Amino acid sequence: MYPYINGCCAAEKKLSKQQWVQLGKIIKKLHRATIPHSIKNTLPRKTFSLKWSSTVKFFLQYMQNKKFNDCISEKTASLLKSKSMLLLCLIQYTRELQAILQSQYFEHVVCHADIHGWNLLITPDNYLYLIDWDTIILAPKERDLMFIGAGIWNTGYTYSQEKFSFYKGYGASKVNKDAILYYRLERIFEDISAYCQHIFLSQESFSARMQSLEYIKANFLPNGTIEMACIQDNLRNIL
Repeated sequence: MYPYINGCCAAEKKLSKQQWVQLGKIIKKLHRATIPHSIKNTLPRKTFSLKWSSTVKFFLQYMQNKKFNDCISEKTASLLKSKSMLLLCLIQYTRELQAILQSQYFEHVVCHADIHGWNLLITPDNYLYLIDWDTIILAPKERDLMFIGAGIWNTGYTYSQEKFSFYKGYGASKVNKDAILYYRLERIFEDISAYCQHIFLSQESFSARMQSLEYIKANFLPNGTIEMACIQDNLRNIL
């Protein structure tokens, strides 16, 4: 049990520039954390896996010639079929990134691994809390840093503004851009995979499955996760 935090999430109330600086300091403190080996040895260690890109590819094949009896499954299949060339290009690019990254050395640090507006709480006195620690892992620092400017939620700032304020708190740091892009793409694939499982393979309510479809759509919107990943990493030709 944890003390109750009275506040609203950053997806509802935008972070101020000073709170972006504060977030940078929080993440830097986390990445510098020294933890006992008895605990460290129990933490999952992030590898450059292709689990989620492979799952998206499975669903693209799954829906190719399948007839669906409900409108949500049909709409989802129609959307993803229309984006299949884009997704397949990104899947291939992720495979190429994996081959590059697996040959390189990365220091593994403690990462939160799920930094977004719904996991940031702002109290009435404007103090910032990072919550939801069930995804904590040992990984390259880029696993957390990829969230800055990823387009996962509407922050109200441009990528440059987010980056400037965050790194003002985090401090100067050499970042592997290939790792940032890999983690952004795998996060996109993870979300699409989870929502596809929810839509195609669950017995959830109509409204819950419709919400999953809206979440999938959001990835393809202007300034959404896919556009932000491609624009920042010189993949405009893929869009």
